[in-house]
Amino acid sequence: MKGKPFKQLVKEHYDSLSAGKKKAAKYLVEHLEEASYCTMAMLQGRTGVSETTIIRLAYSLGFSGFSAMQKAIQLEVMALRQHGGNEEGESGSDDELAAVLNRDIAILQEVKERLDSAVLRKIAKKIEGANQVYVIGQRTSYAPAFWFSYTLGFMVSNVQLVDERMAEQALLNIDKDSVIIAISFPRYHKATYRFAEMAKMAGAYVVAVTDGELAPIAKLASINLFTKTNRDMSGYNGIAPVLSLLNMLIVAVRKNEKQEIHERLSKVEEIYKRNDLLIE
Repeated sequence: MKGKPFKQLVKEHYDSLSAGKKKAAKYLVEHLEEASYCTMAMLQGRTGVSETTIIRLAYSLGFSGFSAMQKAIQLEVMALRQHGGNEEGESGSDDELAAVLNRDIAILQEVKERLDSAVLRKIAKKIEGANQVYVIGQRTSYAPAFWFSYTLGFMVSNVQLVDERMAEQALLNIDKDSVIIAISFPRYHKATYRFAEMAKMAGAYVVAVTDGELAPIAKLASINLFTKTNRDMSGYNGIAPVLSLLNMLIVAVRKNEKQEIHERLSKVEEIYKRNDLLIE
């Protein structure tokens, strides 16, 4: 267990944990910094489980108790700070604002180190061979879903942004040749999960863009793209890292240099020019 990241520990034991322990474990993984200093009472309030459940979680993960688990988390947080900077900033409002950018940079650096470009190329090929590509995301995940469907739509003709109110109609047309791009980050929206679940049952290839292996949608997906959001003191998900990851997928699609893509992009430029739509 020594030297093993806390997230990895949780992943290895996750399926054997009770529902209460899973809830606590998920919170700790997603809020590692807070978990490093919160008291047991504070964690009880934030996780919604009893102190006994948190203690039992520590035992299940191989620790001698809560204090030992928290100590391991503290050491991990210290190591992360040394690698990627202090996520909370130093002092003063300017430092706090700069810390938001530093956090985005740290997240993107982690994506760069862990992402296999072969995965992006595989997804790009699936998109190019699909009869229809459906993109779905709710709440703060809607913005990257809209951007991705809008941008991809310039390259391929069969892209649909799924509106929650029209999801049932979209499901009528989904089959084994369909590709679903499901974007889901905490707090995970049930509509995105249910759409992806039903699409998978219909035989579709489901690509989950989410924050890790423990995300609900990750386990049902055909393939995953992982990044974190910059969830700071505002309480909302900063989506810059998500957009950067999706942009890499857009580049992977475009790099295949299919004639259809070139023709569509050239036509777009002609439309812009003919209708005098841009100020340049």
